[in-house]
Amino acid sequence: MRVFYAIILGLILAVVFVFNYRKEKDLFSPLCFVCMMIFIRYVPNMLSKDFEHFSYLNDENIGKLFLVEVLALFSIVIGYKLGSMITIGHGRKALTYTDNTFSDSSDSNIKEWIIVILFTLGLIARLRIIMMSGGIRYIATNVATAYKSLSNGSGILSMLSVFSVVAVMMELSLALREYNNGNYNKFKRRRIVLIFMILIYSLTFLIFTSRSPIFELLLFVLFGINYLWRKIQIKDFFNPKVIIIIVVSLALIVILPIIRQGHEISESLDLNIISGVFDEFSYVGRDTYVYDHFNPSNYWHGGNYRALLTAFIPYRFYPLKPPIDDGVYLANIMYGHWVVPPVPRDSLTITYSIPFSTPSILYANFGSLGVFLGELLMGIVYAKVYKKLKTRKNVLWVIVSQLVLYQLELSTLSIVQTVIPLLVAFFAYKLATSVKISIKV
Repeated sequence: MRVFYAIILGLILAVVFVFNYRKEKDLFSPLCFVCMMIFIRYVPNMLSKDFEHFSYLNDENIGKLFLVEVLALFSIVIGYKLGSMITIGHGRKALTYTDNTFSDSSDSNIKEWIIVILFTLGLIARLRIIMMSGGIRYIATNVATAYKSLSNGSGILSMLSVFSVVAVMMELSLALREYNNGNYNKFKRRRIVLIFMILIYSLTFLIFTSRSPIFELLLFVLFGINYLWRKIQIKDFFNPKVIIIIVVSLALIVILPIIRQGHEISESLDLNIISGVFDEFSYVGRDTYVYDHFNPSNYWHGGNYRALLTAFIPYRFYPLKPPIDDGVYLANIMYGHWVVPPVPRDSLTITYSIPFSTPSILYANFGSLGVFLGELLMGIVYAKVYKKLKTRKNVLWVIVSQLVLYQLELSTLSIVQTVIPLLVAFFAYKLATSVKISIKV
């Protein structure tokens, strides 16, 4: 039966994907992107795994997972349709969305010297984190310890590092504008600068064997190409250069955790690299555990969301502050500790996190009704953001779109990790497009 559930879920996702792609002609439109992410996170390991994240997988719990995911998907679709019917603009004339031209001139006001300042500021923050973790030599010989130290006292610095991401996206926009204007020599120079910025930023994370920020940056770039230049087609992924980038990225997703754990790569890569990638993205085990564990007698009823009220208060001023990362509660429950949030961080036995998905955190709080209403809200948000993106088509809304589609889950950790970059991006973009000072060299 579990194979049946996986196949049916895959078919439902394919139908929604194809229907929406035929309408939007956009691989990164919300429903297409959501279908791709749900497929990657669930279908492969529903088919292939017998045990994952403390859960023995069987027909019963895979069936329940299937029902919750179908409910979540259709709630998103309904919310998306509702959100699409709500007009935006409020008197401002909507800008025309075209495939190969820019419909918003805001990016043309970006000052190049501000890009340099923003990238440098973010890079300084990353270098400071490296120094706080012991420096390059120490990190290279104590990777696991250094990686764990990233969660201790580097919140503000991590926030500042977002400036580098915004700078990369601004440089991408200026490079694509040069190409569209026929200035191919200037485009080539900007492309070299862009690649250099991406590599430098990536290296500051690779040293910790950290993969997610690099993957997210590449996803930002893909969104930027798709909305600031031309829509990416499925055939583009068969370009030899793109294939090489994809293979290297997939290899890093599997290899970096092996290096962090101190294992020999040659011994640990007996598994198929593709299945290793699916394991990294999978939510199957943790979600089935949540759906088995929670019932009306132990729902949280929004208790974890109280942490949002104190999220920006430093721990030294509020020692009893509950953790922002509600995945820590799940980790404690999986290890057999009874936890009902909010609980002070120092009272928790297990300190690492097993993150929730949006359906699972909604189910843990409010059951199936929570999944329906929460995912309905997500669908409305997706529609509103997408409509803004199509009318504005600038760096800021590309960043907003990627953060909302890929980053945002309705867990407290994800909400904070999405809101902070949004605020930083908004500030940086307004600064880069509004400052009137000009510097001539």
